[in-house]
Amino acid sequence: MRQRLVLLFILMTLGTSFAQRDGKSYYDTFEGKWINPNKWVATFPQAWGNPLEIVREVRGGQLRLALRNTGNSDSDSGIQWAENELYFSNQSRIFSITTDLTPRNASTTTCPANPDGPAVHLTVGGSFFNSGTGDPQQDVVAVLVVGDASPKTVGVNLWVATDYGATSQSIGIDYYPLGQRLTLYLKWDKANHQFIASVTANGVPTQVSLPYAFADTMPPASPSKTLAVELQTQNCTATKMYSYGEALFDNVSINQ
Repeated sequence: MRQRLVLLFILMTLGTSFAQRDGKSYYDTFEGKWINPNKWVATFPQAWGNPLEIVREVRGGQLRLALRNTGNSDSDSGIQWAENELYFSNQSRIFSITTDLTPRNASTTTCPANPDGPAVHLTVGGSFFNSGTGDPQQDVVAVLVVGDASPKTVGVNLWVATDYGATSQSIGIDYYPLGQRLTLYLKWDKANHQFIASVTANGVPTQVSLPYAFADTMPPASPSKTLAVELQTQNCTATKMYSYGEALFDNVSINQ
C-alpha cells in the first residue's frame, strides 16, 4: 500500500511539472482555472506611473496579461512607467523560453508637446548571466519585445542589455498584424556567446542571432525570467494620456 502511495505521489508531482498537449511536453498550457503557483510567481506591478487596470488571469485555456496606465498632467516631459509581470518559479535554471503569444492590444495616445515617446511592450525574457562583477546592475538581460508599430501592426525585436539598459544592442525580426498568434523562441547560446531568437507566424519561422562580448561565466545576481506587459505613458498638461497593452500566452516550454 505504501509503495502505491509513493508511486501515486511521484506521478502527481510529475503531472504538475509538465503539461502534455498534442504529444508534446510543455511547462504550462494554462488548462486549469487558475494560474499555477508551483510554476509562476506574481509580484505587484512595478510602476512609477498610475496603473488603472491590471489583469492576470487564465481565460479560455490561455494566460491573459493586460495593463492600462496614465501619464501625469503637471508636465510636458517624461513618462510614467508600469509593468505587469509573471515570473517563472524556477528562473535560475532556464536557458531558453518558447511561448505562443497573441498581441491583443498595443495602443497609446500621444502628446505633441512631449519629446519623450510612449510605448507598449509585450515581452518574454529575463536575466541570464552576470558580466563578472556580481553586482545586479551587471546582470545581462535578453528580451524578445513585441511592440506597437502602428494601430494594427506590431514589431518584434531581440534586445540584449546590461547596466540597467545603459549598454544595449538590438536587432529587428519582422512586423506582424495585431491579433496574429505568434510563436516566440529565445535561447541563451552560451557556447557561442550569443542569444538566438525566432518568431514563427503561419508556420514560417524567422530567426536572428545577437552575439555579445560580455564575460558570461557568472550566474545572474538577480535571476529572473518573465512574461510581461510594459508601458511608457507620456506626461501632458493639455490632456490625460493613456497606454494599454494586452497579450495572450499559451504553450510555454523551457530549455528546448
